Amino acid sequence: MVTKPFNLKPKGIFKLFNSFKFFSKNLYCFPAKSTSNLAELRKDIIEIAYSINIDYLVFSDFDDTYAENRITEVYSSIESFDCAFNDFFIVDSSLDKIYKDSFYNLSNCNTSLSSVSQLLNKNYIGLGSMALNLRKFPYDKVKLPKYVRAFDWFLVSYVLLKGGTCSFLKNTYANYRQHNDSYVGSVNELDEDKLSHGIDVKIAHYKAFASSCSIFNGLLSDMVALKKYLSSHGTDDYISRVNKIFRNKFPCWWENVLTLDELNEAY
Repeated sequence: MVTKPFNLKPKGIFKLFNSFKFFSKNLYCFPAKSTSNLAELRKDIIEIAYSINIDYLVFSDFDDTYAENRITEVYSSIESFDCAFNDFFIVDSSLDKIYKDSFYNLSNCNTSLSSVSQLLNKNYIGLGSMALNLRKFPYDKVKLPKYVRAFDWFLVSYVLLKGGTCSFLKNTYANYRQHNDSYVGSVNELDEDKLSHGIDVKIAHYKAFASSCSIFNGLLSDMVALKKYLSSHGTDDYISRVNKIFRNKFPCWWENVLTLDELNEAY
């Protein structure tokens, strides 16, 4: 199944994919809604998958590459779980590894993902490394708030809050290509734009769950307080202190957007 980007015609997409001999004839191409933002587009993909009776939905990012056994690993591991995810290597624009070790090894992520508490202040489950078991979990019933900015973080948090289960695929991987808009890894220090974006992402994420889970309500208050503090005190000192904390470390998505209490505790 392929979701068509806004500026490509379906005929061109079929021609491209048919040039790869290993594709079957069961190739579907659906136009993206021009009104959808990225989060809504990904929700649209899930709804389309249900409409054509897909059992397992494996996401992939257009600019990343994957181990040849990824689909096999998903298929053999996901049946008893609601979703599955895999590790990834940080690579440059030429797909050359920037670091020898995978990201989960560099950042010491807990791959035994059993509780949303492990994802309160950060996310390390990228959508391009996720697969969903549509038969086991009712993803089509997920209500996506329009203001949510990080769909992958929202989705895996939602699954865990509903008692869902996640399987780590330890024998496969992705190559996660870095570019100017990347927000993970030590190759991108916090700056004013990344800080502003990260605060907005976290506020939206915490707001989505604040009414149903008190801990998210507290985190929302902390992040709103941070935004207010920075608007009156400036960002230079905050950014400098945070970057010192994460120097030679490998922060996950949004991990280096610290609350004022977290920042003070780190010092």
